Amino acid sequence: MIKAYLLMHIKTKKRINKDGSATEYLHLVESYTSKYGKKKHKTIAYLGKKEDPKFQQKMEKLALKLASLTGLCSLEDLNDELSCVWSKNIGPKLVFRKLWNDLKFDLILDGKFHEHIFMMVLNRLCDPQSKLSCIKWKEGIYEPLWNNLKLHELYRALDWLMINKEKVELDIFNNVRDVFNQGLDLMLFDTTSVSYWGEAEECPELLRFGFSKDNRDDLKQLIVGLLMTGKGIPVAHEVYPGNQVDVKTFPQIISKVKDKFNLERVIWVCDRGMISENNIKLLEEIKHEYIIGVKMRMLNSAQKEVLLNRPFKEFKKIHNNLYVCEITINDKRYIVCYNPEQAEQDAINRAHFKRIVQDKVVHLTDKSWIMKNGYKKYIKLKEDIIEGVDYEKLEKEKIYDGKWVLVTNTKLKYPEIAKYYKSLWQIERAFRELKSSLDVKPMYHWTERRIRGHIFICFLALVLELGFRNKLGKASYSSVMKDLDRLQAVLTKIKDVEIIKTTKPVGTTEYAFESVQLQLPGITGYRPQSSL
Repeated sequence: MIKAYLLMHIKTKKRINKDGSATEYLHLVESYTSKYGKKKHKTIAYLGKKEDPKFQQKMEKLALKLASLTGLCSLEDLNDELSCVWSKNIGPKLVFRKLWNDLKFDLILDGKFHEHIFMMVLNRLCDPQSKLSCIKWKEGIYEPLWNNLKLHELYRALDWLMINKEKVELDIFNNVRDVFNQGLDLMLFDTTSVSYWGEAEECPELLRFGFSKDNRDDLKQLIVGLLMTGKGIPVAHEVYPGNQVDVKTFPQIISKVKDKFNLERVIWVCDRGMISENNIKLLEEIKHEYIIGVKMRMLNSAQKEVLLNRPFKEFKKIHNNLYVCEITINDKRYIVCYNPEQAEQDAINRAHFKRIVQDKVVHLTDKSWIMKNGYKKYIKLKEDIIEGVDYEKLEKEKIYDGKWVLVTNTKLKYPEIAKYYKSLWQIERAFRELKSSLDVKPMYHWTERRIRGHIFICFLALVLELGFRNKLGKASYSSVMKDLDRLQAVLTKIKDVEIIKTTKPVGTTEYAFESVQLQLPGITGYRPQSSL
């Protein structure tokens, strides 16, 4: 009987009057399928003219009649019996929980603090806050497993992470290969500085003044080193004192990869500031391959002439904006890369710089600007008297336009070498995410153990974010996250029954679920009130 009423609907029929006006009539019709398989309508009742002022009363009487026949309540009854208790966010939690489990983090971090760690990681991904605010934030997320989590337990979870750091990272390292279908022979490594607001009295060995990549030399800092696969998925991290330079951190991470991860073949891809001659010797001694950016301004005159003054005809085209040339000097293999578009921009920038220096020489008498802005080498001085601009030196700068130089001991073809080095942009993006969207700073901790634990939480969040980006392909991560954030779990109460159902997915939500091979949720809970 109920099914029959569900097949009924109101149909409008229009009739043209003699004066040309139209009158609409309403009929209650039933949908059915004929024996020939065609959809047809059968008129059950005539409801009258649409503009009839008594139409609303007739509809209410009809609704009451149908309700009495089927056992359903009326709209008036529903107003008293139906209520929406709460609406909570569920989209990002479902997607990142699936990726979390795919990476086997649920097994790696299995134990008393598993949910605490996942909650803090999800908070980093969605709305980075302090641990105290995180406890309040979780109330807006639909996850019954978090109902009884306490603030002091979050701090215990950070301590547990640091105790088990080495094992956790080793398991992550091994699982990334399976989840993202990639080899781990190409390793990207770089460091960044993270400023600390405060006196840092509790951890003087870690938080120190040093060269700040944030341009905040007035603040103490620490150094974070990140180890990533060639496709940009983080697999390990290290935290160093804030005054430690890159050439000192690199041997430590080399030793870690060699002893801990036990890879048969490793190709290190590193930027210019990471490597010293001793580091290169170390890599060659342990038979690791490398592709390293060369500091071109540190080359001597003979090297510059050989590497940077090559005629354009010797370069081979790789892409529209990439040409390469291979040169061997003293048994070392160099790859010179040239980007014509960047060369044009460098020439424009140099011309602009030239105008600035000329203007300063004419209008400024205070020589402090020379030292402060690094202009000294472009200025002619005689007994501390400014004589003018050294145009010859400025002209020689064009040798660097659009070029960068790599040194390598690999046997890879030079197009692959150039491509691998350009992949360093992934680790640069990872650091941008680590320091901005994941909000590493400001840090609300003052002991070294808790600071390191906080960085570890940010690292785990970065693994999930970059892993999700990898799954999404070309789709916009920020747009997907906004759409996922609109997916809500709603608790509705009807008489003695509570139903938890999700809202309709919007935008890219379905694509996000498909990308991690997860089905969209429907009714997530159905509970009689007596069982609550």
